[in-house]
Amino acid sequence: MRWLMMIFLIGTLGACGTTEEGSTNDVKDVQFFKRTANTLEKASDREPGYSESDNPMQVDQLGKTWGIGPDREKAREGAELVEGVDVKRISIRGSQAYVHVHVDGLTSQDEAMVYADKVRKSVQKALPRYTIKVRVN
Repeated sequence: MRWLMMIFLIGTLGACGTTEEGSTNDVKDVQFFKRTANTLEKASDREPGYSESDNPMQVDQLGKTWGIGPDREKAREGAELVEGVDVKRISIRGSQAYVHVHVDGLTSQDEAMVYADKVRKSVQKALPRYTIKVRVN
């Protein structure tokens, strides 16, 4: 039974990889071609400043064009608008953005709450779709 199954698999799988001429099929992957006018040209690996594809979901472009990478940068820029604040960490989980900041010279918890409110309002302007949580050290 095993021999019969092995012969069947070898016969069917062996026929898949070749054409009638005996050469393998060449599949052109348009992801690695660049568009010029109305034609496709092979993208050079050494060409400076050129991404291999126009596809924003390509693995080497994940954080640059979509996802939470741009949102983190917007949150960082918004938090840095508040004077005296040093942004330590920004994490985004679902619909909530957590911003951890450090402020030198804090004397009381009330002062930390004022800074947290300023940072929250500044980041909320940059990212209105998230609920902002701020921690001040």
